[in-house]
Amino acid sequence: MPRTEDTQYKQSFDLLCKAYIVKRIIHDREVLTLTNLRSLFVKLVERTEGLDVPNYRSHNLKNRLKAKFPELVFKENPGIGDIAYSSSLMAGDIVEGAVADKETTDTDTTDIETDDTDLSGEEGVVSVLEHQPTSSNGRRS
Repeated sequence: MPRTEDTQYKQSFDLLCKAYIVKRIIHDREVLTLTNLRSLFVKLVERTEGLDVPNYRSHNLKNRLKAKFPELVFKENPGIGDIAYSSSLMAGDIVEGAVADKETTDTDTTDIETDDTDLSGEEGVVSVLEHQPTSSNGRRS
């Protein structure tokens, strides 16, 4: 069966959604750049599916995320590109979050683990460990 855009790299997409969209953007009310999300996704595909997809387009990821999360907002922000945030955020939260994401962009996916334990009723539960943002020199704080 040929893969459609909706099923392509499904395992990696599901991991990204659980660890970054649900946990960080929706639950923790963070603002992340689309560039950061795309980089994370590409690394997840490499790590979980053993495929190298450096040319995966941000536009494709954005469309998949918008279809799955109607409450997710993407807004073009001069200087840093599109930012992604929950529609429940206030304007001040968005500005602070966008600045924080630009300063602490961390595309390390080692804090995402998959296991066979079913805690949410779905296969491949993600366990997100303590997120430690990097400083501007690339070292963990």
